[in-house]
Amino acid sequence: MVGGRIQMELITVRATDGTPLDGVLYTRDGGGRPVAERLVVNFLHGRSMNFYVGVQRFAAPDLVAAGYDVLALNRRSAGVASIRDSFQGVGDAWTRWAEHRVDVAAAIAHLRDLGYRRIVMAGHSQGGLLAADYTTREGGVAGLILASPASAFTGLPTAFPEKDRAAVIAQARALVAQGRPRDLILLPEWPWIMSAEAVVDPLAPGATEPLADLLARYAGPLLVFCGDQMLDARLLGGARTAYDRSPSPAKRLEVLAGCDHFYVGHETRVTALMKAWLLQHVPPA
Repeated sequence: MVGGRIQMELITVRATDGTPLDGVLYTRDGGGRPVAERLVVNFLHGRSMNFYVGVQRFAAPDLVAAGYDVLALNRRSAGVASIRDSFQGVGDAWTRWAEHRVDVAAAIAHLRDLGYRRIVMAGHSQGGLLAADYTTREGGVAGLILASPASAFTGLPTAFPEKDRAAVIAQARALVAQGRPRDLILLPEWPWIMSAEAVVDPLAPGATEPLADLLARYAGPLLVFCGDQMLDARLLGGARTAYDRSPSPAKRLEVLAGCDHFYVGHETRVTALMKAWLLQHVPPA
């Protein structure tokens, strides 16, 4: 690697409510530039994923080699269901939208505390929607990368069968009304479980915004890419609609033919796309 080897620092960031969020900060050994002059790409992982899988892992080495620092931080939704420091369940099954936002803000606050002033927001799947949500509400970022973004957050997974949604939502609302919001629901035809509260929470009017409405207010550098296979075949239409609404003069939409939601076998292609776009629109120096 030109200019030094990749440095990987395991970190723990505390959200404002005290929740610990683990992750990794990738930098280049011997880079020389002050932190305030460097550009960091802040990756938000997909639903139930984490900092050490997916695009945020396979792309980091090449982005660092190109002169960028990279942060990949877990949200409290990493993993479907687990325990941390008690027997109370944690993970995606119980995470509410407001808590996702708190965790995204914690990552940005950590980067600002370290001295970073130039931040690109990047997110995969649900992380893409969250990246756009933060960028539109808070501003102050150098660019936005959306990898197979979800077009909206409606509690249940994007790929959940439409024919079963109404029944699960009704069950969740009944449990919440009974004072059992943390009770888990086994999702039919889907290998996940979700708490009643997590199903119902984003359905309140105004709780979340669709990606298209968010990007309609974003005029900065924008890269959107999506495959055309399996789940991404369903996401592509929403990603295209949202992209079209952005007034950005520096935007690019790339459809990855033959590629699915997790880019298996297309990792080099995806990394090259991100690196080329970054170097053109938000160079590291």
